Amino acid sequence: QRIQREVVIWRDINHPNILPVIGYKKSPLPLLVSLWCQNGNIADFIESNPGLTDLCGATRGLAHLRSRTPPIFHGNIVPQSVIIQDNLEAALCGPGLLWVLAPQESLGL
Repeated sequence: QRIQREVVIWRDINHPNILPVIGYKKSPLPLLVSLWCQNGNIADFIESNPGLTDLCGATRGLAHLRSRTPPIFHGNIVPQSVIIQDNLEAALCGPGLLWVLAPQESLGL
């Protein structure tokens, strides 16, 4: 049910640096479907193409999630969750772990 909730949230997000979720399957194992990006994740791309990657796309995606009401926090930023799109822009994929804060909640940091 957590996956279904995250997919519903992720489908509502429209930003060039966040890959859309275009489908999912709940069983036998949760499976998310997103756009295919032939360049793969950022770790593999940097290894094959040093100096070509602009990480600003991923940070713009994170800023967009945080600017929403209520804010959304991506709790699983790892190289595998940053994908290089065909235009060589970095984008977040996921959903990973999404935390949506109600207006009265805070991170308590």
